[in-house]
Amino acid sequence: MGKHEKTLYLHIGTPKTATTAIQHFCMDNQEAFHSIGYHYPMFEFEYPNVGIWRNGHFLLGDMSRAKRDSAADEKVCQEAFGQIQKAFEVYDHVILSDEGIWNHGFKSSCKCWEQMQKELEKNLFNVKVIVYLRRQDEFVYSWWNQIVKAGFRKTSVITWEEMVRRLPVVQLDYYGILERIAGIAGKENIIVRRFDRNRFPGQMIQADFIQAVGLEFSEEYQIREEASNVSLTKNCSEIKRILNGLPELDQKGNDFFRTQLREFSLRSGEAGNCSMMSEQEL
Repeated sequence: MGKHEKTLYLHIGTPKTATTAIQHFCMDNQEAFHSIGYHYPMFEFEYPNVGIWRNGHFLLGDMSRAKRDSAADEKVCQEAFGQIQKAFEVYDHVILSDEGIWNHGFKSSCKCWEQMQKELEKNLFNVKVIVYLRRQDEFVYSWWNQIVKAGFRKTSVITWEEMVRRLPVVQLDYYGILERIAGIAGKENIIVRRFDRNRFPGQMIQADFIQAVGLEFSEEYQIREEASNVSLTKNCSEIKRILNGLPELDQKGNDFFRTQLREFSLRSGEAGNCSMMSEQEL
């Protein structure tokens, strides 16, 4: 890569691969990033139920609206890329991240990749697309676990058998999606990482991500000590699924059950040695 070339790292998920931990890490280490020519921009655009740390969400627009406002979404996109251009005057590398891009980037109502293609045609920066993939069966189980844990949704009471029957609206054809991204960014600009904690340096996703953007991990980086997204064990998931169906369950009760079962899961000796599926089903 030429000395003066600018690189936009676009981290697109997939969902359920510790994306929030990566985003918090990037947000918390701005000073360290700036000292080596990297920047994780924070924009003023706000979207319902989307944390500000998901700084690449502007590429998807406001997905909460029943009817998309393409003109408004495009205006925000132009503003964001204007700010990114200014950032490139100071830094050689800019990082964007949003896990929704994997599932929704190619939907007809979304102009995500069209916008990216337009920007690439200006020849102002290179793009490197980073994606973490986990085994599809593990991904689907994790997705179901999250729905059950959250509660208060129509789908929060579905059994594992139902889940397998009517797979969630997620993109499980990994190669197919990567091929489409390659058509825009170029195959050589896609960085695929396997989501497997045992393969990460020190079992830390943050250290692996740092390598993906071409850096070396050091003790200078700060990592939040939090277990904010603990998966429920398989037993606790089934208990929570049954509780989700209680006719008088309110938000307070849902939060109480979720907290208690999360605590049980943290203390439990159940260490992934049992599964909802036989090896043959996997």
